[in-house]
Amino acid sequence: MLQVNNLQVALGDTHVLRDISFSVAEGEVVALVGANGAGKTTLLKTIAGLLTPLSGEILFREEPIQGLPPHKVAEKGIVLVPEGRRVFPLMTVLENLKMGAYLPRARDRIRENLERTCRLFPLLRERKNQRAGTLSGGEQQMLAIARGLMAQPLLLLLDEPSLGLAPKTAQHIFSIIKSIKDLGTTVLLAEQNVHLTLQMADRACVLENGRIVLRGPGHQLLRDPHVREAYLGVPS
Repeated sequence: MLQVNNLQVALGDTHVLRDISFSVAEGEVVALVGANGAGKTTLLKTIAGLLTPLSGEILFREEPIQGLPPHKVAEKGIVLVPEGRRVFPLMTVLENLKMGAYLPRARDRIRENLERTCRLFPLLRERKNQRAGTLSGGEQQMLAIARGLMAQPLLLLLDEPSLGLAPKTAQHIFSIIKSIKDLGTTVLLAEQNVHLTLQMADRACVLENGRIVLRGPGHQLLRDPHVREAYLGVPS
């Protein structure tokens, strides 16, 4: 579904991503893991069209998309749920969800998508008339993901969905991401919570200083000595 080839990205004078190449197959959850500042968010923003690469290629369903504006990328089926949730705090839960259905194909099926989303997030149905700014952090993260799903993505980009959440809430968010995959949506996930991410992901790439230093199935990377020492605190 997605193929990234030799991607180079700079922010101002800083070269953030170097020679990034990886792929995402339809129906997978692929994770980008690494410390803060490794380049994960920059990579997702570049795929979503918010940043223009210096060089390299991004193919979505075999069609180049690098350099397209964000709304054109979204129209092709790539939807980004950004870091920090960014719900509309003064709008209700229902109004936030409807804001996600801005693409023509999503507007045509808004009732159907609302029902599907509320089955996945039953709490949001209960809170539909509540202002989003009064929800807890975990509830706002559920709303942000649900709003992204309202756009009917083919590829859902999730940027740090567990950031700032209590461990139990983070585990619940990861169980929701697995359910999203089981319902047929492909997911590319950027996360600092390496343990939970590698337990759930089909495949993962480890980013360090803007480069991919390791890649493989999530369960294999969990046993990798470098990952265990650098990210899980287990001495090699």
